[in-house]
Amino acid sequence: MQAVNFAPAPLPESMSPIAWATEQPLIVALALAAAGIACWVLLSRREQAKLGTMIGGALMFMAVAVFALGTLIETDRERLERRTREFVAAAVDADIPALEDLILPDAVLAASGRTIADDARGQIESLSQAQQAAGVIESWRVSKVQAVQGGSNVGTTQFRARVTPRAGGVTLSWWKLHWRRDAEGAWRCSSIDCLAINGREPGGGVFDRLLDAARGGRSRGF
Repeated sequence: MQAVNFAPAPLPESMSPIAWATEQPLIVALALAAAGIACWVLLSRREQAKLGTMIGGALMFMAVAVFALGTLIETDRERLERRTREFVAAAVDADIPALEDLILPDAVLAASGRTIADDARGQIESLSQAQQAAGVIESWRVSKVQAVQGGSNVGTTQFRARVTPRAGGVTLSWWKLHWRRDAEGAWRCSSIDCLAINGREPGGGVFDRLLDAARGGRSRGF
């Protein structure tokens, strides 16, 4: 078992200039705007105010365009992050139609990278319904969401879930989801991997234990 402060390694990230422009539009826009102002000030001091106005104006226009496009375009990485949050919300709310849309029929369950079951959808639905029926979750929050693509049709997300049970206390868990793009272009989960619960790596029977606890009203949540 790992120490209580265990946290999985972050997913490897490499953002291209295009990704920066579309996923971090405010940062790029501010940088372009600052460059535009600097060019205008510098060239104006050299008695090249007309040239400075042209260059500065062009950079300011680019800043506005980048920010506008970045706020309108949703990249695949952003879609994966959104689908991850939708997955957690559906699991907590026992939204079965949403879970069936989010999870592929052949999705597998894993614990710390080891596959332990091939009926992920059914087990997650059973766990969700048991927790909803017992009313064990007071509140929840998803944080530290990361998304990476391994190709045009596959991706991975990793996140931390903070759950406050009605019984008191806090449960912190780490999860990794693998995704595949289906024929309709929707990202759907192909693997659900529980990495850690309250700082410790889970055993192979983690989902059975969570389900038994939920049915008995003792669950501390996902």
